[in-house]
Amino acid sequence: MKDSSFIILGAGKGERFGIEKIKLKIFNIPIFIYILKKLEKIKFIGEVIIVCPEKLISYVRNEVKKFSFKFRISIIKGGKTRCESMERGVKKAKYENVFIHDLARPFFRIELVQEMREKLSKHPLVVPFFSPYDTVNYGEKVLKREEIKLIHTPQAAKRSLILKALSKTERRDFPDESSLLKKVLNINPFYLKDDFFNFKITFREDMEVLNNFLDIFRIKTGAGFDIHKLSKGKGCLYIGGVNIKRGVRAIGHSDGDALIHSLCDALLGVMGKGDIGDYFPDTDKRWKGVKSEIFLKKIMEIFYKEGFEIINVDITIFLDKPKLGKKKERIKKNLAEMMKIDKERINIKAKTTEGLFENAIFSYVLVTVINI
Repeated sequence: MKDSSFIILGAGKGERFGIEKIKLKIFNIPIFIYILKKLEKIKFIGEVIIVCPEKLISYVRNEVKKFSFKFRISIIKGGKTRCESMERGVKKAKYENVFIHDLARPFFRIELVQEMREKLSKHPLVVPFFSPYDTVNYGEKVLKREEIKLIHTPQAAKRSLILKALSKTERRDFPDESSLLKKVLNINPFYLKDDFFNFKITFREDMEVLNNFLDIFRIKTGAGFDIHKLSKGKGCLYIGGVNIKRGVRAIGHSDGDALIHSLCDALLGVMGKGDIGDYFPDTDKRWKGVKSEIFLKKIMEIFYKEGFEIINVDITIFLDKPKLGKKKERIKKNLAEMMKIDKERINIKAKTTEGLFENAIFSYVLVTVINI
């Protein structure tokens, strides 16, 4: 049952970072899209409210439009302080249960949010925290690490209580929701243990550390290869869903689009889900003569549902005739639309076989992805 609003606070100027953090990308993925894709796995999230600088509302809206999400998404103007932005988000929220989260913490665990929702049924305020591993000195005194709480987000609370607290104070400089509710309404949080990985991206160096870490553990690659014999006569030659030439066609059960077939195999390979023949066998009459774009769209649905995101697609096409030339841009654009990615993430190289296989088309695809 959908019963919660999730508010992403991203209206900060990013003075310590150098740019507005709403512009940040993680492996070419906008940071807010990265968060939205994680939230889509949480059934009780009914809406997401993104609070951002007014001048970047159009940018955020255009990026969100590239995807289809299961919940309603609102994009609103932020305030001068974090507390003001939070207030605007909470007033916009539809549900009584609200999760308020800093945009700069994209690596929160889905399990953490789910556990917070369970605790919220018994406590009016739930706050995640992390205790440091390092020795902590305060002046000449060594503090007890187990008694120190580094406060994280998201923080979960009742919408009515936040609005009540805000109505009872003129202050709008509270650093977080727990500070507001504790100071104004004397509500003590239920603290929930979090982990180190839900850290806040604050400085440029944080991104360097992050990229080095994720490079090792989260990136995967998949390869696909396909070949079709060419035949003159009725029909068209399709490459990447684009009609390249009439009077010649690739012989195959479907439309013989070697590029899309190899791309589908690369995507299935990186997910460990077999090959295109497992899903669209040439023994099935349903797929006879159909456009291969249908195959790619169905596989992309599986791909995104599994939590993957494309970093880069590198394509090599071996074809003697016809020359692809400027049609490579049309192919990139068509593939980008089907895969819901920027075309800049796609590279196409066209090669000839120097007459060795003048009546055939080969396609080799290498995809690099991240599992969000």
